[in-house]
Amino acid sequence: MFLALRKALPICGLLVALVSAPAHGALPELVSPGEPPITAQAVRDHVRLIEYTLGTRLTTGQKELFLEILKKECADMDPEGRKAFLEASKLVTSMTSMNPDQRQVVREILREDFEGTAADDEADPAAQLYMQVRDGTTKIIAAQGSDSVSLQDLEAFTEYLGFARSPDKPETLPPAERDGFMRAMADGFPGYTEQVRQHLSGFDKTWHLLRAGWLAADEPTRNRWKTGLKAAAEKASSGNGPAGAVDPALWDEMKQVASAAGEIPDGWQATPTLAVW
Repeated sequence: MFLALRKALPICGLLVALVSAPAHGALPELVSPGEPPITAQAVRDHVRLIEYTLGTRLTTGQKELFLEILKKECADMDPEGRKAFLEASKLVTSMTSMNPDQRQVVREILREDFEGTAADDEADPAAQLYMQVRDGTTKIIAAQGSDSVSLQDLEAFTEYLGFARSPDKPETLPPAERDGFMRAMADGFPGYTEQVRQHLSGFDKTWHLLRAGWLAADEPTRNRWKTGLKAAAEKASSGNGPAGAVDPALWDEMKQVASAAGEIPDGWQATPTLAVW
């Protein structure tokens, strides 16, 4: 179910005719050899388009699943299929020079493309992943006032907990523990303080910035952060529940480092400086 770009590229040609955007630079690492080769940059571009279309940030686990699906499908891709996949990078380059209204037009076209491609083959693993993320962004698990957490927020939060426990080698929470944290969030969210609720709302985007901040930070800063991250993870596991994992001061500092490196929580970033995966 990789982006067919049946309509997006022709429209882009109209929107940014005669505008040439800068290239990505040095050839990134190879994901799938062949002709033409599939590079990691092409995969990241495809992920960016999915995120932009759905208005979310994928977790590392979701990106890894997308990559594994791609590797398997690449084995059976003919040159035309590979060229079609690489069209995503051309679109990303074109969007660099668009204004917000033009990008919004492309976003709607992309949504139609993704939805149509997924509907054509619901059994396809990539289509299933797209629909799961799409549904996760709109499925509200808990809400209080203007604050809410979606299923996608919870996916990001449980991944964050595994990272906080072991930043140098992030863990994957066992299914039972992961589900327990999700239930605790659903039950406890309305009773959390306003500050905690606000930090957990839209956590899919917060988790992206925390990862970006970690990438951008120097070693002494990371070492200092590790203490706070591990303490937060311990609080969450020792009876305080999900609220215990929230460290506003630490999170804000990590997000500030990400912002200083040019990263944004959502929307369209013309030239990302960090390869947040």
